[in-house]
Amino acid sequence: RVSELVSSLPAVENPSFESPAIVPNAYPVLPLVGQWTEIGQDGETSTNTGVFLNTRVDSPDHIVNANGVQIAYLGSELGNALEQDLTIMYEPGSGYRLTVGVAVSSQFPPGQENTLDLVFYYYDGNEPVDIITKAITPVGLSSTELEDVSLYLPTIQPDQAWAGYPMGVALRATGPAGGFWDLDYVRLGGYRQK
Repeated sequence: RVSELVSSLPAVENPSFESPAIVPNAYPVLPLVGQWTEIGQDGETSTNTGVFLNTRVDSPDHIVNANGVQIAYLGSELGNALEQDLTIMYEPGSGYRLTVGVAVSSQFPPGQENTLDLVFYYYDGNEPVDIITKAITPVGLSSTELEDVSLYLPTIQPDQAWAGYPMGVALRATGPAGGFWDLDYVRLGGYRQK
C-alpha cells in the first residue's frame, strides 16, 4: 500500500515562474528565470529561456489556466533546459512525482520531432546523472490551455545509487530549434511504502 505525502515535501522554488517580476507596461518578456538554472544554446545572454506575461483575458492567445500572471518559455532546441537542485533527498522507501503545466507557443510551436523531457537527476561527484525521464510531444497540446503532465519515480531501494542523495529536477528540450514550450506551475509530490 502507498499513501500520498504531497504536503510534506518542500516546494520547488519559483514554481509558477513569477520571478523575476516583469514591470507593468514594460516589454512583456524577460530572458531570465529566478531560482532555476538556465541552460541554453546561446551562452550567457540566452534568449532561449525566460518568462513572459500572460496576455489579457480577451486576447486570442491568453492562457486560460495559468497559475499567476507569468509563464516560462523554453526554446525547443536540444541543449535548452531549466534545472533546479532541491533540498530534499531521495529517501529509500519513497517514490516521487514531478508535475508541470505544459502548452505550446501560439506563434512558434515546437515541431512534431521535438520533445520536452521531464527529468529526475542526482549528482555523482560533480556530474549530474539522470535517473528517469519522460518525453512529452507537442501533439495535441494547446497554445491557450496548459496540460498537466507528470513523471513518476518508482519507490527508491536502499541499494540504488541515488538513495540518500539530493534531488534534482529538470525540464529539457530535445530536437531542432524553431519553436517554444510554455511552462507553468511545477509541483513535486511523493508517496511512501507502507
